[in-house]
Amino acid sequence: MTERRTWSGLPPPTESLKSVSPVKTASSLTTKVIRKNGDVLPTVLVDGFVAETWGIDNKGVLEIQALRRLTRLERTEINEEGERLRDFVTTG
Repeated sequence: MTERRTWSGLPPPTESLKSVSPVKTASSLTTKVIRKNGDVLPTVLVDGFVAETWGIDNKGVLEIQALRRLTRLERTEINEEGERLRDFVTTG
């Protein structure tokens, strides 16, 4: 069996990214973040780890679902960033 290679001689990106992922999730969170069809929900990272999922409903309300316990400082920073994100998405 021959190994697949791209034109540059490197493994295809999907294979090389399997071991080096910028988003770290605990296996117990995988089913909460990645749907059965492969869709990945929008996430909030805290120190490189998935901490929450988020979405904006049709009325422009930001909905955040925590996936782990957050500190007061983390919650404050996420809320502030979330408001900036909501403003960007709803005014654009």
